[in-house]
Amino acid sequence: MSLIMPKSKIRIEHQPFVSDAFDIFQLIRHKVVNGNESWDVLCTGAKGVGKSSTMLSAACLLDPHYSLSRWAFSTEELTDMRANAKMGDVIVSDEMGTQAALSSQNWQDKKSKAAVDQHQLDRTERIINIGTTLDIGRINNRIRTQYKVIINIESKLDDKQTHGNGLGTSCVIRFVEEDPFATNDGDMFKRKYFRDKYGRRISRVIIPHPPTEMFKKYSLMRDEFKRNLKEVEQAPKAVNKKEQAEMEAYEKEMAKLGLSPR
Repeated sequence: MSLIMPKSKIRIEHQPFVSDAFDIFQLIRHKVVNGNESWDVLCTGAKGVGKSSTMLSAACLLDPHYSLSRWAFSTEELTDMRANAKMGDVIVSDEMGTQAALSSQNWQDKKSKAAVDQHQLDRTERIINIGTTLDIGRINNRIRTQYKVIINIESKLDDKQTHGNGLGTSCVIRFVEEDPFATNDGDMFKRKYFRDKYGRRISRVIIPHPPTEMFKKYSLMRDEFKRNLKEVEQAPKAVNKKEQAEMEAYEKEMAKLGLSPR
């Protein structure tokens, strides 16, 4: 699996794979594993644009031995995976910001606090975290500020658009850099583009679609998560309906006896 640099309007020649000149994901892995730095990745984009499939590919690019056993849909799954992770492992937290996964609304929840604390300590374990979200504002603020690499997905691409390299997504990849000399908060954190070995700015990257079998397995996992989420959401409604039915039956019995239920 390789990255592709889109053809430039300025340079006429067909552009090589990004890995031939500069592989962003190899750099990230090197920074984390060999440099003991924190380079966690957060992916954003509109609904249906391909965030999860793109981050599945990114996980494989960051870790050649990546397995879906390190793909989490909930805070509980994420916590369990981190407890067993080793140096160089990539852990993906999908659909962050939902009630099940580190929502900003649940910032006081004990499980969320424990997951955030563990995320902060992952740097010392040299673990790479990837997160996907529809809206950065929905994520717990302490988690939000710990991501250094931001991937924004623009659109899905077909085989023709990738010049015969199969399905993929067009992405803008930038990293967050802190300016210690900034005079105001707005200038303290800046998003910068990566550059290739020639110093050229990499403004767009095409990330290929993940292996078919792996994506099929992911889809089954996602469907199961959605079913479980609906069951959790419907459980209170079912309890309320049962309580309402019991109350109505009780009121009828009281009415037969000529008594008031109140």
